[in-house]
Amino acid sequence: MILYSEEFTSKFKESLQEACVDIFLASAFIKNDALKKISSAISSSVERVRVVSRWQKYDLLARASDLEVYEFCKDRGWEFGVDLRFHGKLYVIDKTKIFLGSANLTQNGLSLFSRGNNEFGTIVDADYVDLSKIDSFVTSEVVWLDDALYEQMSYEVNSAQDSSDPFHNVAWSKGLELSISKPVHNLWVEELLFCSPDKLLFPNLDNVAVRHDLELLSLSFDDISVENLKFAFRRTRVYSWINSLLARYGSINFGGVSSNLHRALMDNPLPYRRRIKDFVLVIFSWLTFLNNEFRLKKYNKTTVVSVTG
Repeated sequence: MILYSEEFTSKFKESLQEACVDIFLASAFIKNDALKKISSAISSSVERVRVVSRWQKYDLLARASDLEVYEFCKDRGWEFGVDLRFHGKLYVIDKTKIFLGSANLTQNGLSLFSRGNNEFGTIVDADYVDLSKIDSFVTSEVVWLDDALYEQMSYEVNSAQDSSDPFHNVAWSKGLELSISKPVHNLWVEELLFCSPDKLLFPNLDNVAVRHDLELLSLSFDDISVENLKFAFRRTRVYSWINSLLARYGSINFGGVSSNLHRALMDNPLPYRRRIKDFVLVIFSWLTFLNNEFRLKKYNKTTVVSVTG
């Protein structure tokens, strides 16, 4: 059943109130006020609460997410983790109900304080396959923060905010990024690009797919350029995923990428294979765009990609 905005939030809160054992909250963006608001529905007797957010440096500088979320979770004995390439919205209650949709864990996403964004979502009864995919995602993608990592991230955000140009460098330092990143093995459809780079260089903002991609890439209309698109693509999960494939196989053809993407996607239901092939066509267009990094060789019935050098 499709749920709309406040209807989704109402069902979500009801489920939180009924939770007894385990709550898993994963959202690309998390605002502290929103987390505080929904926490009032969570009983202190719930055995385990885990919270996951994307926490790219840009997200924190732009206040799309809040640093204070870590301290809030720590004070309640909740675990807090990051996945720099996460773009989903996934809420699992007692490993029996899964809330999926477009709503971030923010005031506007969940319409917590007033009418917020127009969002859609659904509730899925969790089965073994769903829970296995989520467990695999957590194990392979999420880095759980401790005080040391949090202090490093806070220092870099605060230093940028104190500078004359906070957004001059929106990437974490290389050493820190290595500490909070894992190889990518699983993806959600929302983490895939829907358009080729050519469509984004001259965007039609009435196109939902274009707007999705610009949000995924954290780019505004004024930011669009060849170099910015390349930089932003390198920071996506699908970029890391394709590099993981190439590290494993050396080179791989179109069909191989399609098969691996079908296995990597965690959505329920999965897209039809025709749709997956469309996603792979878009991936290959981006690899062609980064022709200094990837080599694509066309044959009669397929195209093979490998890294340059």
